[in-house]
Amino acid sequence: MRKSAILFFLLVLVITVAPQSHAAPRCIRFPNFCNSIVFDTSGSVAYGNVDFECDGNFQRNSLIGNAKGTTELATRPLYSERMDEFDSYAYQFYFKPGKLFDMYASGGTEGQDPGLFLVQSNQPYTVSNGACRPSDIDRRKPSLSSLLAKSGPHQAQAQTNRCMHFTNFCDTIEFAVSGDLLYGDWDWLCTGDYASNMLIGNLGAGPEMTGRPGYGDTQPYPYSTEFSFKPGKVFDLYLTQGVPSGVMVGRKNQPYTITAGSCSAGGVDKSKPRMMDR
Repeated sequence: MRKSAILFFLLVLVITVAPQSHAAPRCIRFPNFCNSIVFDTSGSVAYGNVDFECDGNFQRNSLIGNAKGTTELATRPLYSERMDEFDSYAYQFYFKPGKLFDMYASGGTEGQDPGLFLVQSNQPYTVSNGACRPSDIDRRKPSLSSLLAKSGPHQAQAQTNRCMHFTNFCDTIEFAVSGDLLYGDWDWLCTGDYASNMLIGNLGAGPEMTGRPGYGDTQPYPYSTEFSFKPGKVFDLYLTQGVPSGVMVGRKNQPYTITAGSCSAGGVDKSKPRMMDR
């Protein structure tokens, strides 16, 4: 899809959220790595940008997640070497008490290397006021991008897939559960593709799934997206390009259902519109 068409869809789809509270940007640094994250909050949503390559680029990879409840930030990053291609995984920073974080990778439920993997565990971090500064990058430390290799599955268990259907849209999400974490694939183009657009999320307080879809490997969607699931089987869909663009809402209080078993192309109802182009 042409970039101009994508932007047209965004103008039709997205309305700006007027947050009730808007904090000043802050910077997350990792004592054992050269990476940093600049982030902000809007209500219950956290959003920002991560410098995966320690090159001072905070525009390449946006993040979105929970500011309350189970606090986390996630996205599917771009390769830095080939700026027009996606990484093979969606990644989540899961922030824990004691200023520690875990990092998980989702390969989805299908494809070449599916599953949920623990990349880093109990690593320290710090938070300071103000935006991150390229001058603070300590390139003597390793980057997370050099360590984004799987270190083993989160839980050794048989994968049981489920399918999420959206009452008003043709999209479906195939997902599985591992402990209190979710991982899956979003068929956002309604083509029956459950191996290209990975999602990662949680079942804890503020259940959600996050990713960054794309039109194949070379045309990423401009926004990281978060499905925020609420009581009553409804969800909100949030989008961000990070700081300072803010958070936008694409869908609000939309119903969904869940069925046992994997999704299938035959279950895609193409009489309904796609979620992201109306």
